Amino acid sequence: MQKQLLRSLARSGRSALLELLYNDKRNISVAVLQNKKRYLHGGQQAITRGYSLAVAAQKTSNSDASITGEFIKIVSSDLYEPLLINHIWLRDHCPCPQCHNKVANQRMYNVFDSNMSEIKPKNVAANGSELSIIWNDDHRSDYNILSLEANQQKFYVENYVRAQKASRFLWSREDVDTMPYARVPYLDYLNDDKVKHQMIESITKFGFGVIKDVPVSMSATETGVKRLFWLQKTFYGDGMWSLNNFEKGVSSDIAYGNLHIAAHTDNSSQSEPSGLICFHNTIHTGTGGESLLMDGFNIVENLRKNHPDTLARLSSVNMKQQYVKDGQMHFHTAPIIGLDPISGLPEIIRFNLYDRSAMAALPQSEMGQYYKDMEILIAEIKSPKNEWWFKMKPGELFIFDNWRMFHGRTSFTGDREMTGCFIDRSEYLNVARNHNVMV
Repeated sequence: MQKQLLRSLARSGRSALLELLYNDKRNISVAVLQNKKRYLHGGQQAITRGYSLAVAAQKTSNSDASITGEFIKIVSSDLYEPLLINHIWLRDHCPCPQCHNKVANQRMYNVFDSNMSEIKPKNVAANGSELSIIWNDDHRSDYNILSLEANQQKFYVENYVRAQKASRFLWSREDVDTMPYARVPYLDYLNDDKVKHQMIESITKFGFGVIKDVPVSMSATETGVKRLFWLQKTFYGDGMWSLNNFEKGVSSDIAYGNLHIAAHTDNSSQSEPSGLICFHNTIHTGTGGESLLMDGFNIVENLRKNHPDTLARLSSVNMKQQYVKDGQMHFHTAPIIGLDPISGLPEIIRFNLYDRSAMAALPQSEMGQYYKDMEILIAEIKSPKNEWWFKMKPGELFIFDNWRMFHGRTSFTGDREMTGCFIDRSEYLNVARNHNVMV
């Protein structure tokens, strides 16, 4: 049973799995606390989430360990197959209190301070689900065998990819009316942790969430955002900002006017674009001004299915983006589509046709192909099947993933004000992981 529970934990993508090495070595197992129904790409199915580690009695396992060159070989009835683990890696990951501070969750022993050629196991033994090693300096290390397996590449990558796919629901326009994205009342969100969890879960799974019935003010908007996140300071402001077309001399950025703005992502010229964007349309006295949201990761997957060569080039060819105005000089060169280095799934989209540079990093001999690839991508972005157009109303706070979602607007008349802020990407990931909705 312990083996099946640990594998379920890994499949769930619980990031704490990697910390199993540093939990109690003896009698460690995993307790399943709750099951929730989730939407997965391609259909709805139940997956297991929300686990915690618990110390519990475990059955006796048949295990054996031996020294094989630079490896420790572990054979156990708990394992799918024998493990061969480098002995320096094992010494580096000793979980004893001398080597690892459990309270701070930080290493106390630095293997690089030693002469690694002198690090040798003197004796190894496997007893049930525990591996014990006596080193040549008589230091003793004890490990849980299943936690060792969980931290080997084959097992880790397989479950990382599975968990990442499970944490996302990729959508097109036809899905919007039926998919269960968060649309939560402001007061419930402020006072109920379960409602707060619904919001961060929705942002992670669908790329966005909505808080409704927000008082129409910057302070109330700020309170709503701070219920989950710390605000990011940018050149737009120390945290909150107001984006409007009626204050003269505010900015030369087209976002402050009333023109149509095509689908794009923000901060493409920065080394790390903001993770989340928060928008609350507090004022609009005229017509037009419909907003656009679109799942960029779904568009990337459409490219993967229909134009794999185009995706390969757009995820490897560098384009320089720039933002040069109002005393700001920001430049960054990277592919438009960034893929996760482990899973190969989309991680970030840097797409802003307004802020492209002269593409000087690309040789002219490759320019023709690049324009063809961009044409394919833009056709997918402009396809009505992917576009969700709607009217933002006062009292609705939209929070969406800037690394994933395209956004835009139609032209408008009258006065229009959007109050909002950015959230740092690392802050967003931290909150999502603490809510167990992301690896």
